[in-house]
Amino acid sequence: MSKTVNFEYEGRTYKLGFNRKTVKQMESEGFNFEEFKTKPLSCISDLFAGAFRLNHRFTKRELIDEIHASLKDKEGLNQALMDMYSETLTSLMSNAADEEETENLISWSVAEQ
Repeated sequence: MSKTVNFEYEGRTYKLGFNRKTVKQMESEGFNFEEFKTKPLSCISDLFAGAFRLNHRFTKRELIDEIHASLKDKEGLNQALMDMYSETLTSLMSNAADEEETENLISWSVAEQ
């Protein structure tokens, strides 16, 4: 089951997270998880904004930045978002529980000819 970051801001409840589609969108727009070492400020900001796509995709960047500035424990938040993003990438390599029924998945095999 996928994880979410939940909080309330100015009377509205937010539920942030990632799925394969939102990660793909972020990557197609230039987000690169490996750049955390060389561009940490940009990556942290973009990762937080990207997490809004799952349930709040029409939230303006100005508001997203305002919310980020207001949140406590940014170190913990950033780590949670990085973990959630990584788990989404890892799910590409497995039959994740959130996929449709596993009995509908196609089996495959390797054979020598």
